[in-house]
Amino acid sequence: MVRLSNYLAASILLVIAIFFSTTVRAQQDLAGYNEESAGVLDYSDAEAAGTAPLSSDEDPDAVVSDESDAQAESGRDIDVEMPTTADAEVAGSAEVSTTETAEVEGDADQVSDDEFPVDGVAAGADSGAGNAFDEEKGREDRMDWEWGAMRYHTGWASTAGLMDIKLAGSNAPGTLSMGIFAGYFKYSDYLIKGDVNTAMAGTLNFRATVWKHLELHTAIRTYANHNTAEYPRLFQTIGDIQIGAKGFYSFNKLITAALDLHFNILNAVGSVGMRWSGTSVGIDSLATFDFTSISEKVPVRAHLMLGYIFDNSYKISEDVEAAGGGCGSDLDNDGEVEYTGCLSPVERTALGIDRNDQVHLGLGFDGLLPYVSPILEWHLDIPINRQGFTCPQIPGSYDACMADAGAKGMRQWLNIGVRGLPPVKGLAIDFGVEVGLSGYAPSVHELAAQEPYMIKFGLSYQLNPFEKPPKCEPVEKVAAATPPPEEVVRGAQIVGMVHDAESTESPIGDAVVVYDGLELNPQVTSAAGRFNSYELPAGDVTLVVSAPNYEEQQFVVTVPESGFVEQLFPLVRKAMKGVITVRLVDDKGEPVPEMEVYVSGTMEGTFTSDAEGQVMLEADAGTLIFIVSNDAYMHKQISVELKPDTHEKVTMELKKKGKQALAEVKQDRIRIRRKIHFRTNSDVINENSFSLLDEVADILLKNAQIQKVEIQGHTDDRGNREHNVELSQKRAESVREYLIRAGVSGDRLDAKGFGPNRPIAPNVIETGRAKNRRVEFHIIQAE
Repeated sequence: MVRLSNYLAASILLVIAIFFSTTVRAQQDLAGYNEESAGVLDYSDAEAAGTAPLSSDEDPDAVVSDESDAQAESGRDIDVEMPTTADAEVAGSAEVSTTETAEVEGDADQVSDDEFPVDGVAAGADSGAGNAFDEEKGREDRMDWEWGAMRYHTGWASTAGLMDIKLAGSNAPGTLSMGIFAGYFKYSDYLIKGDVNTAMAGTLNFRATVWKHLELHTAIRTYANHNTAEYPRLFQTIGDIQIGAKGFYSFNKLITAALDLHFNILNAVGSVGMRWSGTSVGIDSLATFDFTSISEKVPVRAHLMLGYIFDNSYKISEDVEAAGGGCGSDLDNDGEVEYTGCLSPVERTALGIDRNDQVHLGLGFDGLLPYVSPILEWHLDIPINRQGFTCPQIPGSYDACMADAGAKGMRQWLNIGVRGLPPVKGLAIDFGVEVGLSGYAPSVHELAAQEPYMIKFGLSYQLNPFEKPPKCEPVEKVAAATPPPEEVVRGAQIVGMVHDAESTESPIGDAVVVYDGLELNPQVTSAAGRFNSYELPAGDVTLVVSAPNYEEQQFVVTVPESGFVEQLFPLVRKAMKGVITVRLVDDKGEPVPEMEVYVSGTMEGTFTSDAEGQVMLEADAGTLIFIVSNDAYMHKQISVELKPDTHEKVTMELKKKGKQALAEVKQDRIRIRRKIHFRTNSDVINENSFSLLDEVADILLKNAQIQKVEIQGHTDDRGNREHNVELSQKRAESVREYLIRAGVSGDRLDAKGFGPNRPIAPNVIETGRAKNRRVEFHIIQAE
């Protein structure tokens, strides 16, 4: 193990040396680096501009030949022509070949060195350098959701991320990415007193942005742990798989939010193959704040992560623990919690087994600097005992229980690292250190232990095979020529009529017609709503038409080159207002003050009646609905049609509820405590049943989830059967009509008479017959 750690340390130093040497060299070679898309420069502009200005002694043909050879070597097809005077000026030539061109383009001798550096590339030539989303766009040209596709490289968590923090957002649609990451640590007195524990972790990640708001990702993970105090000393997990999907959206340039759903599929313990019952399900809510969108002087992003994992990893060891005598359970029913089968802290940590769910909290920052992104992360896992695990007290164990350890038993760690972005498009190199803050001294039975520290490094690469390469075409400058005088084309006249939008038979006189964008005086329509326009230029002409009590409206008319064009101009009448006073009174006619009234229709809101029980409103003409609903009075609802320029006055009579409810919802029925009475052999409802029906209506109006009620009428068996069926149908319909008048929608009510067909008591004595003469309310459809 000592040799292994030495080789690993040497490898890390080699990676660091290569990284910093590449970074320094890239900083020397590349000027005008685009900080928005660090690490993904496009050299097409520099190559198209040429490598050096032509001297006066060089042969132009030789220069063209050299350029052609360079293009052939680079594998790019670019048409190259003989350089003109304009081309020479763009490439940085200090001479102007003709006096005419010099007059048009300016004297080349007066061009400053700042505009044409010695390397032949004009200043700012690579200001349009490519980025992770679109090489042709600047930040200000992108749509909001595209901001979620900038500098999103693969992290440890398989999706776009830093080290362990997941980022909201992803790359452009069609982008594919792969990353390989590894970690190493060696620590003494870690899981067993006196031990020396060495561990190495690795993960291979793949992800694809399949849509502008969706990323799919997967990872294959391995973990090897060697502990000198354990037998066997070496534990390995190979091929644990995570698959997931992340949906993301950028609300604006600052904020991107996402939701990530993933499944952790684990290998079985002591056998080959997946243990599907041990599959864990996690969901993470993510947010990224890009402060560079506020100011380029603050090149920082902040990232938040809040997640929950339904952890079932403990199930892969259930059989092994049960065979050893059980762990955290009373298998033999002796009242004692078993512990002889419990995994050791080394086994539990090496296999990555948790007995509790966890709430994941994460906060991260990264800097958007040229070539490099500093990274700082904080993580905390809060265990949730959904599984109901009882922590055993094991004599001599180095483990503790979460109830005793408290916050010290929770996994908490800090990541400090850096992401290098060399001048290779899509490539990223990660290096950092994870520092354990809690969760390992001591470890707890409920969780795999936190690493005390871990050295982390990784490599990721991403590309978009569907991205079109930028085209580079030679530009030929042509001296501006004086355009020929434009021929004035005379237009036509509009013969128009302005009318009410509801009917062409309602012309609008004195309407004003304004010709937008033309220096013409407005016109006014005649009493018949008609006007003849001026002679207008051919093409689209915008007319703005307005009239008293009508909404102003724009019309675009296509005017021919000559003649006349007939056009109608309909205007929509403005909404007219009226005043309405609603007076609330009780069943004795007394005003009801301090009562809330909900209003909907042409206006909405909640209003309170004054000392006189009145609510006065000014509203647009149309339908207004007034609703009163509280615990003291029956639900009341009225509809009023308000006409313009009128003052409507209406009264709402509120009925007080009794001390004891006469109706209530019970399962699939509305049960009533009293019977609904009718006149003998009639469908007319007696007045003493009105209060009962009002309570039924109150229940239906307050419970919109009751979508359909069947009102059933029943009779006893006396008299003609057909007559009884008809009578029960009419009584059910009378109850339905009463509820509709009380405000209940008729679509929610069905009426059906059954006559004597469904008795609930024997039709032998009067008491039984009285029970059979009834009305019932059956709920047949509800949400």
